[in-house]
Amino acid sequence: MTTKKIDSIICTTSWTNKEGIDLKNILKTIREKEGLSQEELSRKSHVSRTTISELENGKTDVITNITLERIAEALNRKITDIFFQE
Repeated sequence: MTTKKIDSIICTTSWTNKEGIDLKNILKTIREKEGLSQEELSRKSHVSRTTISELENGKTDVITNITLERIAEALNRKITDIFFQE
């Protein structure tokens, strides 16, 4: 699967970089390292706990850039530090 940006929606469950390597998100790892529960991150980022859970478990097909930005900002990270890991 390749990453496609269509307006403000991007695929988040699986990305493949130009070398064909699958990229994953490390949201759960970073959230736990920060000592936050899903509910606490939800409140801090203004993103639903369900969405956070789905992202952590690869159960969502699409997500808006705004959601990714809110989560990254709440964790004081760049989007690419969380959501585009090999």
